[in-house]
Amino acid sequence: MAAALLALLLASVSLGTGLVIKPIGGDQGCEKGWTPFDSRCYKFFNRKSSWMDAERSCLRVRANLVSVHSLEENTFIGDLIFKATGSDTGTWLGGTDAVVNNRWMWSDGTPWDFEQWFTDEPNNRDGREEALMINMEEETLLCPVFMNLDDTTYHCTPDM
Repeated sequence: MAAALLALLLASVSLGTGLVIKPIGGDQGCEKGWTPFDSRCYKFFNRKSSWMDAERSCLRVRANLVSVHSLEENTFIGDLIFKATGSDTGTWLGGTDAVVNNRWMWSDGTPWDFEQWFTDEPNNRDGREEALMINMEEETLLCPVFMNLDDTTYHCTPDM
C-alpha cells in the first residue's frame, strides 16, 4: 500500500512549507534544531515545496510530515509555526486521501484518530483535494487542499 501511495503522490505536484516529526530516541531527546512534544520531535521548514517533495525531504532526515493525534498537539503545531514565521502560515501536514478518495491516512502510518476540520471540510472540491494543510484563513484547523497548490511550508517529525 505504501508503494501505491508513493506512486500516486509522485504524480502530483504542489508547493508549500511543512512540519516534520520524529520519535524521541530513548533518553537522548531531540537533535539540535528540533522541538520536543509528547515523545516526538518537530521541525518546521519555512521553504516552499510540493507535498511530495516535502515528504521526501522528511524521509531524507528519517522523518515524516506531521500527523496530528490530539487537540493539544494541533495547538502546539500551530504555535510552533507562528513562532517560526510570525503568522499563521499555511503548512503541509502528512495527511492524504490519494490512495482512496475520502479515506484519510497519515504518511507516517499512524492511525487517523483526530479531526478538527475547517468549516465545510472535507469537501473534495473538484474531486482533487488529496493533501492536508493546517492554518487556512488564520485558523489552526485541518483543511484538504489540491496537491498542486503553490507556496506551502512544511513540518517534519521522525519516523515512529
